Amino acid sequence: MELSLHGALEASAKKHPNKIAYICRDEELSYAQLDLSSAQIARSLHQRGIKKSEPVGVFLGRQLLSPIAVYGILKAGSPFVPLDPMAPATRIAEIINDTGIRFLISDDSWKRQLIKLLQEDLQLDTILGVSKELSSTTLSWDSIRSVESNYSTSTSAEDPAYIMFTSGSTGRPKGIVHTHVSGTAYARLSSNLYGLSSDDVVLSHSPLHYDISTFGYLSCPRMGATCVIASDAEVKMPVSLASLAAKHRITIWYSVPLALKQVQSAIQQGHQVNLESLRWILYGGEVYHPRDIKALAQHCPAARWSNVYGPAEVNQCTYHHFDPAEMQEETDIPIGKVWDETDFLIDGLSISRDSSRPGELMIHSSTMMKHYWKREEDASMFFIDQVGKRYYRTGDLLSMENGLLRFHGRIDRQVKIKGQRVEIKEVEAALMAIWPDRELTVAAVIEDGEKILIASVVNLPDQSLQAEALKELRQVLPAHCIPHDFLGLDIIPRSPAGKIDQSFLQTLWNDQKTR
Repeated sequence: MELSLHGALEASAKKHPNKIAYICRDEELSYAQLDLSSAQIARSLHQRGIKKSEPVGVFLGRQLLSPIAVYGILKAGSPFVPLDPMAPATRIAEIINDTGIRFLISDDSWKRQLIKLLQEDLQLDTILGVSKELSSTTLSWDSIRSVESNYSTSTSAEDPAYIMFTSGSTGRPKGIVHTHVSGTAYARLSSNLYGLSSDDVVLSHSPLHYDISTFGYLSCPRMGATCVIASDAEVKMPVSLASLAAKHRITIWYSVPLALKQVQSAIQQGHQVNLESLRWILYGGEVYHPRDIKALAQHCPAARWSNVYGPAEVNQCTYHHFDPAEMQEETDIPIGKVWDETDFLIDGLSISRDSSRPGELMIHSSTMMKHYWKREEDASMFFIDQVGKRYYRTGDLLSMENGLLRFHGRIDRQVKIKGQRVEIKEVEAALMAIWPDRELTVAAVIEDGEKILIASVVNLPDQSLQAEALKELRQVLPAHCIPHDFLGLDIIPRSPAGKIDQSFLQTLWNDQKTR
């Protein structure tokens, strides 16, 4: 019988008690310590009357307390809800209220953000990990560590394990509910695919509220591997990020392409970077140009590369392993093949041979979410085949060429910015609330090889009003959803079919930047 996510941790703690489970900055946490500390979190939540399957918020950054919070919540029989402490307080409050969160785990380093958050209308009962009294009841880490340990609640396979919120097309964050079934399936399949073992040292670059983090937080404890969490400070400094690979002898690197480009930038600036310990480089979230891959691959000759694909709703579902030396620079890298325990359809049809006509990819997998949190749109997001098998509609357009799946864009207006999902409608709704009398559209354009958001506005207000609008947007949207700049228009360009002409907006943006 498959273990629960916290059951897998407990098994590793028995097998590798003194093995280092997590490292962040100069701090280390063994498997025995993680097992003990997380049990104390679970006991503390239980003493305060938490109900089974009641969501608990994690208000932490890239830090050593994060895995303790995650597994403490799981041991309490509840799903963890990763929250971005740097997101606008109104957005965080919306998620907290939507999920009915009464318990929040944080620490004193986020007190300024917590004070701002508590100015919102919330139903919080207790903030765990904060030493001083706020306007809500608090419980310090010292108090948590003094409680009786050895506590873990039994869970069923279909119990929720975590709820990850993403940008929503309705203008509201959308919660993806994963169970212990889907979470353990992801940990199992990813471990098998990349040969993860207790000898591996994995770099976790992404914050907990981003789905790439699941490899470090779910797969590593299952196999007794060591996970190095790149701190919030380190990810902002390419040299510091690159030095982690050499310092800790990283064997598996998993991040968005931007982080790998930062490492390449450090090399180009003359910094000495040792990447010889890498045996796998995994990347996902957005396109990575073969030219950039080839440049970095010269410095990690022992590493195999893998393009990872999968919406947060299904965790990962495809992979493409490749040798950079054999790539053609003018050819986009395919997303490859579906992995084990996964079936796919294109436009509702089973594809057994090459088909150059792009269609919507639909995925059925053991790693698939259970549903969206309290959302009425569930039915439209799934396709049910003739035998009743449920497929998630990804919204991505794919074709099959030479037996490999290739990405061709979206059927809707969702885009990826720095590897994070952005629903254009959500950004437009927020901007229209500020300028209700303006005709506008938001689009993704390419600048210096990177995708950015621009807001194109008919009769664009002056710069002072533009600055004020950006300030207001930052109060309701996360940083990756904020437009990079504005583009003034006389009319919104449209195709003969009435759709917004994205290519023409790109041309107009290029023209504006060259003036």
